[in-house]
Amino acid sequence: MPSLLSSTEIEYELAHIHDNRAPNVVISAAICISLAITAVLLRLLARRLSKVRILADDYMILFALIICMGQVAACLYSVHLGAGKHVILLKDPAAYAKTIIAMEVLYCIGTAAFKYSALLLFHRIFGSVPRFTAFLWCFAFVILANNIAEVFLSIFQCTPVHKAWDLNVEGSCVNILLAACIPGSLNVISDVVTFLLPIPLIWNLHMERNRKIQLVGIFLLSGFVCIASTYRAIIVKRLSHQDASWADVDPIIWAIVENSIGIVSASLPTMRPIYSLIVRGHHCSSVERSCERCNNKSPTPRSSGGRRVRKPGSATSWLETLGTSDGKGSCQSDDHECLEKGGAGWTEVVEMD
Repeated sequence: MPSLLSSTEIEYELAHIHDNRAPNVVISAAICISLAITAVLLRLLARRLSKVRILADDYMILFALIICMGQVAACLYSVHLGAGKHVILLKDPAAYAKTIIAMEVLYCIGTAAFKYSALLLFHRIFGSVPRFTAFLWCFAFVILANNIAEVFLSIFQCTPVHKAWDLNVEGSCVNILLAACIPGSLNVISDVVTFLLPIPLIWNLHMERNRKIQLVGIFLLSGFVCIASTYRAIIVKRLSHQDASWADVDPIIWAIVENSIGIVSASLPTMRPIYSLIVRGHHCSSVERSCERCNNKSPTPRSSGGRRVRKPGSATSWLETLGTSDGKGSCQSDDHECLEKGGAGWTEVVEMD
């Protein structure tokens, strides 16, 4: 809630009455939500291409997208009320303060949602690794506890609650910088841990080193959200009670950036079927040769001379296609690679050295 202005602050704002950062907010929000929607649509397209049903991690990312849309809607409403301009021009300070609180709550829920989508995806791939599964559950609880605390702090930052938007009410409020910096720092840590979790397991899988590097690269690319959350944790120091509608611009923008990029990051590992469609679309001859080779083989998996065919749903087969298997992972150190083409009716077995 904007505080009472001194005569010096009023003079400054009147001298800069035409300053306006609202277009920055609107353009940034439009770009971010467009990226998030595109990522989710591509994720669903990848599921369709691989003929895999929509699973828990997909539903969670859809929920994250809905929350992000709500966040953008609240952002645009704050612009209507005066966000991006100096506080002296606010149309309705109380409504603006309530909108900011709503955005804070949506931000907290959104960050938890895209992380849970990523954790559900990791559980589906590596769900048969007991220690990893136990760590996932513990980490999920930590994320939940942290985000509940953030939501609680956003809503009850003042005592009584309505003092947050009514300066005439007697009461007190928490230190705004302390309330923003501590949860922000914890959020950065949870982002980093989330997207580094699968890398050791991927690296220990029995597949070609080049493919390992590609997969690790995809997950590291997914970690771009860590950069966004780190930057947001830094810029929240710019928050101000005196000129809130002006100072809030960067935190508003980067809250949307973080949740949008989080949705994109959580969706990237599922898009291998689209990548394959684009890259291999001009290499039909190699696919035809593979299909012809498979047609000459018995459809029943067989074992000969110590060779084993990996069944669909294993961690390596899932990671080879990044999204074409329904089952949980089964990491075994002596398995061969198996590239499962969901719904294509053929399997390519690759011998290990």
